[in-house]
Amino acid sequence: MPVFTPEGVEEKLVEAINAGDLLTATSLFEGGASVTFTDGGTAKGGVAIREALGERLAAKPQITSELVNILQGDGVAVAHYKWSLTAGGETSSGVSDHLLRRQLDQTWLIAALSRAGAGEPAEPPPQRGVRFSAPGPPRAGRGSRAGRGPAPCWWCPPRR
Repeated sequence: MPVFTPEGVEEKLVEAINAGDLLTATSLFEGGASVTFTDGGTAKGGVAIREALGERLAAKPQITSELVNILQGDGVAVAHYKWSLTAGGETSSGVSDHLLRRQLDQTWLIAALSRAGAGEPAEPPPQRGVRFSAPGPPRAGRGSRAGRGPAPCWWCPPRR
């Protein structure tokens, strides 16, 4: 069944996981989606996600999820959830971040999902004012930044 809201994707994913429905769960991801699991495992692409979810569904998990925040733009959404999972007699909880995209048929699919345990954020956001640069030695010649430090990132204000 297609999902026409970003919030509905997580609801459908929770239903599928609780029912052990691998086909429905994997149909909620884009073909090139990326997933990071609480155990540190990652999967990229439909086949890898199907295999990773299949292994985890074998434990017959039961999950609950609560939407904390969602930021939606034109055809893209970022959602933050709190979750709790019981599998094999053990319970764990944490947070997850979803990057969702609206498809041409107006349905929503997961492009990236990161689950983290123990209430920790999936990945800390970059600090303001931190400049990123590509690794490697400075190039010599015309246009060289040799002696002037790393090149500023494209979104940072110019140096004065």
